[in-house]
Amino acid sequence: MEELIDRYFGRALSDDEQQQLGLLLEKDEAFRKEWEFRLQLQAAIQHKERTALKDMVAGFEQSRRKPYHKIAFAAASLIIVAGFVAWLLLSGRPDGEKLYLAYFEPFPNTVMPSVRGSNGVSPAYEAFRMYEAGNYPIAATLFANIRLKESSDYAVFYEGISYMASGEDDKAVALFELHTLKDGKTPFESYRKWYLALIYLRQGREEKALSLLKTLDTPGGPVQKTAAELLRKLE
Repeated sequence: MEELIDRYFGRALSDDEQQQLGLLLEKDEAFRKEWEFRLQLQAAIQHKERTALKDMVAGFEQSRRKPYHKIAFAAASLIIVAGFVAWLLLSGRPDGEKLYLAYFEPFPNTVMPSVRGSNGVSPAYEAFRMYEAGNYPIAATLFANIRLKESSDYAVFYEGISYMASGEDDKAVALFELHTLKDGKTPFESYRKWYLALIYLRQGREEKALSLLKTLDTPGGPVQKTAAELLRKLE
């Protein structure tokens, strides 16, 4: 079963293997514990990488104004960050892919935060259980089923985030472009725009991304600070 986990993190699972993984997570406690350990390890690595990327992007504005020899020295000191600094110095600005990697993180579960340790068996419980376990392809399928039955904002939103976390940006774009959500206790509409803007950046559709980010850069808005920061990086 170790090979199945490795294939998941390598994004190499077939549809049949994805279903097999879902069944094992539900019925095999030892497998689930190993899975959760690997998820925590992966999350720690990704968090460290994102932190490094954010620090790098944040310092880019100052770096590109320094004399060339100072820029070269700074780049050498940060070469461990997967070579991204060198790329940024050769281009005139960070590109959409780098910004996406720096800013994207799956949105936390704010709908059913007590999923862990719960014994519930509702469709929403199962969807959020898979989401919190990092099993995003299966979570996307489960949220899609809920959306088709009850047309709820949370199902649309978390289905889209699950697609993004699974690397299926086209599905996320199609979903987020089709639906307008509401800003309630959880500001789903504001964050729908935020995540859609990130995908647009990754796809090289900068004008669309800028348009959305500007609507989010409003005083008191839930995404105002981050949207304004990202806008500065794109100027």
